[in-house]
Amino acid sequence: MVKVLLGALSVVFLSTANCQPYVGIDGQVRIINFKQDYGGNLLKNHYPQVNVFSGVMFNERIGVEAGYEFSKQQYTVTRDNPRKVVLGRRIPFDNPRNSGIVYDNSYSSSKINGCNINIIVLFPIQKNIQLIGSVGFSNLKLRVHNTFTHTKVTECDLLEFPITDVFSDYVNYNKRKTVLRLASGIKLKLKDCVGMRILVSWENTSRLEAQAKDSVTKGKVLGMAKPKNSFQYGIGLFVTL
Repeated sequence: MVKVLLGALSVVFLSTANCQPYVGIDGQVRIINFKQDYGGNLLKNHYPQVNVFSGVMFNERIGVEAGYEFSKQQYTVTRDNPRKVVLGRRIPFDNPRNSGIVYDNSYSSSKINGCNINIIVLFPIQKNIQLIGSVGFSNLKLRVHNTFTHTKVTECDLLEFPITDVFSDYVNYNKRKTVLRLASGIKLKLKDCVGMRILVSWENTSRLEAQAKDSVTKGKVLGMAKPKNSFQYGIGLFVTL
């Protein structure tokens, strides 16, 4: 599909020399859910992000655009219960007959970033208003980190300090993949060379399923992060050159 996209762009480019370049920036919010027990009960589902883009309109109707989108890194802290599944890893169960108090916690972070390339098609509806449609691809990287801590405080006599036993597990979930990207919206001309656009885009981020890897040894371990497909809602400004 990538070759078909590039081939179509080449035909359009060669058919016209009346090109109009532009640059701009979108402020966006990505909504991405994760499957239950594979991040859905742990990670946030909204990510403020920015898409910096540049493109060229080959004529009044069709063009090509490339951008780079990067999200804010989101952090979560959750209290885990015995036998809860966190990113595909079941929390160990401590025998209740053993004296002591157990605290299980997960400290997690997640973000998505990557570049995109799209064919842009415009549909005029009024003098300074156009509808936007686009199809393209994004090369995205999902980064998830989870630190699980298992803390057990053993009861002691009044004259003794309690004994604390701490176990920590550091795991990364990283995946890079090229995914389909679709978008639609509206483009407004504000001045001769300044415009605004409102876009809703969809990306096939369910392909970013990531295998767990130990942060120290870098070897694969039990666990998976499984995102679902995502939507981005954005508003941006652009300048024609």
